Amino acid sequence: MEDYMWWYYDAVIVALFVLCIWNGSRKGVLKSLLGLGVCVISLLISYFASAPVSEYVYNQFFQERIQEYISNKPEINNFTNELHSQLELYGYDKLISSDVIYAVESGEIDSASIYDSVQQQTGIDSNLVRSGVEGAITSAFEQSNLELPEWVLKSLTENTKDISDNILKTATVALSNDAEQLAINLESTYIQPAVCIILRIFSFGLLFLLISCLLRCIIKLLLSFGADKTYSIIDIFVGGLIGAGKAMIYVWLIIKLVQFIVNQDSGLYPFFSDNIINKTVLFKALYQLL
Repeated sequence: MEDYMWWYYDAVIVALFVLCIWNGSRKGVLKSLLGLGVCVISLLISYFASAPVSEYVYNQFFQERIQEYISNKPEINNFTNELHSQLELYGYDKLISSDVIYAVESGEIDSASIYDSVQQQTGIDSNLVRSGVEGAITSAFEQSNLELPEWVLKSLTENTKDISDNILKTATVALSNDAEQLAINLESTYIQPAVCIILRIFSFGLLFLLISCLLRCIIKLLLSFGADKTYSIIDIFVGGLIGAGKAMIYVWLIIKLVQFIVNQDSGLYPFFSDNIINKTVLFKALYQLL
């Protein structure tokens, strides 16, 4: 069914431009400029305020509960045991010593230094060691039935230095057999960043609506003291152009939200997929441009 709904994207874009241009033409230059200013100011304030707000909400209402939930799951021991087994299977169980565990936890060394050190000591190629350790911890996650969200496993497959460091830190903490510390590591390394992104999106939207409504009420109150004005053709035309600019801001927000859903949903919502978006015309052009 979703294959026949691609036109919704283009319909929303067209409707948004028509409404904003019509509204801008109806209000004239001054009111349209004030409306655009409200939109921009609300956007900037919401963008910068949403990060600390989302972090505060997460720390106050989610962090301890998530850590407690993970540490109390019996599967956390399964994960540790499975990791030991996987490292033995790859032959790397003795390469991560207690000294390495301490150095990684304290942040004294990163993953690249450890893998290079192992290569110097054993002659095993550092890339082979890296892929072995990363493969071991990924398999341990999958086999332990820890039931963490899928984006935790997805993050383990990203080939970046930060992710590689995070994987090694998780492995070393797990090998220390401290369930509480492992829960803290999993929460802070994988869960907190993803949850904070979601919270920031909601915080941004809520702040944007509240600030916009507040500023619009103030402007409406101030303009109520002025006399009604008859708009010229130029006022109507320029007001329409300003309305089109305002529509572009809303389109940008919609596209960013769709991009986030497409990157995160792992096929859960077929309507939000590259396959559907590629069938659109106007939305696809703006999607690729923005």
